[in-house]
Amino acid sequence: IKVSLTERLTKEQIQARMPHNLATLERLMTRSRENFAALLSRRTHRHDWTNARRQLLRDRTKSLTLVEELSLRTRRVQPLVKQLADISQRMDFLRGQIKRLSGEIKAGLADREDERSNLRQELRELMFHTQESPRSLRQRCEKISLRSAGYEELASAVEANPPSQAKLDEAEKKGRQLSRDERRTVHHMMPELIEGDKLQVGNLKFGLEYRHLPQINDQGMAIHVLAEVADQEVELLAFDCFQVAPHYHYGPRNQDVRVYWDVTTSGETLRWTLDQFKAGNLRSMIERAGYPAIAAEVDESLVQEMLPQIEARAFALVAQNNPPQAGMSDARKTKAQLIEEVEALRQQVAAL
Repeated sequence: IKVSLTERLTKEQIQARMPHNLATLERLMTRSRENFAALLSRRTHRHDWTNARRQLLRDRTKSLTLVEELSLRTRRVQPLVKQLADISQRMDFLRGQIKRLSGEIKAGLADREDERSNLRQELRELMFHTQESPRSLRQRCEKISLRSAGYEELASAVEANPPSQAKLDEAEKKGRQLSRDERRTVHHMMPELIEGDKLQVGNLKFGLEYRHLPQINDQGMAIHVLAEVADQEVELLAFDCFQVAPHYHYGPRNQDVRVYWDVTTSGETLRWTLDQFKAGNLRSMIERAGYPAIAAEVDESLVQEMLPQIEARAFALVAQNNPPQAGMSDARKTKAQLIEEVEALRQQVAAL
C-alpha cells in the first residue's frame, strides 16, 4: 500500500478500513446486480422498477465513497477506463447490427433470426457486465474523458445542466456532415469495380478493382477493405498497387494516412499486400486506421479461407488488363505481365 501525503491517510488507517469496506462493497455489488436485472426485466412492475433504480443509484454512490476511502490509485483505474470505452464501442456496434438485421428481416430480405438472437444475447451480457445501457455507458465514457482531459469545471457544468437529446442529435448530425463532406480525406468511388468483385468476408468486404488513371499516366490493381460504420459502407484500408506510384491508405475516410511503397525493399506490391493478409496483419492494420471495434470482430479464419479466391481474382484482373503482345521479349513486358507469368510458374511447381 502506497500512501499519498496529500490525502492525510496512513497505511495503518487504510488497512483497518479494508475488511469492513470490502465486505460492504461485496454486498452492494450483489444487490446492484439484482436491481439491474429487475430494470431489464419486462415483468418488473412500474413501482418496483422505480424502487430498483433508486436503490441502484444510491448503492453506486455509497460504493464510490467506500472505494475512495481506501485511497485507490489513479493508475489502477486507467486500464479499466480504456476497457469501458472498448465495451461501449462494442455495444454501439451490436445495437447498429441488430437494427440493420431487424430491418432486413422485416423486409423479408434475409432469414438471419439466429444471428440477430446471438447479437442480442451478447449485448445483454455486456449490459449486465457493466450495468449500463449502450447510451448510458457512452455518456459515462464521455464524462470520464472530459474529466481526465483536465476539464473538471466544464464536466461539472455539463452534469449540472446536461444538453437536451435534441441538441445532442443535432450536434451528431452536424459532425457527421462535416466529417463526410468537409474533411480532407479520400473517397474511392470504385468506378471500374466489376459486379461480383466485392467479396463479403465476415464483417468485412474486399473490393477488387483494376484502376486506370490516364490523368497521371498510371494504372494498377487496387484492393479496398470495407465495412459498415454507422449504417454506411466505409473504406477502412486501400491498397493501390500501381505501376508508377504504388501506395496504400490507413483510413481513407478517417485519418487518411498515405504510405508510399519502397519497391526496392517491399518487392511487388500486390504480392506484399496479400502477404500481409496471409500473415494475419489485417486486424492490426484496421485498428491503426482508427476502427478498433471492427478490428476486434474480424474473423481471421474466414479471411484465410477466402484469401485463395481473393488472390486468384486479383491476379486474373492484372492479367486481363495487361495482355501480352505477340513476340514481346521479357525486356519489353510490363511488371504486371512478368508477375503473372511468375505466379503461373509458381503454381505449376507447387502442383508437381
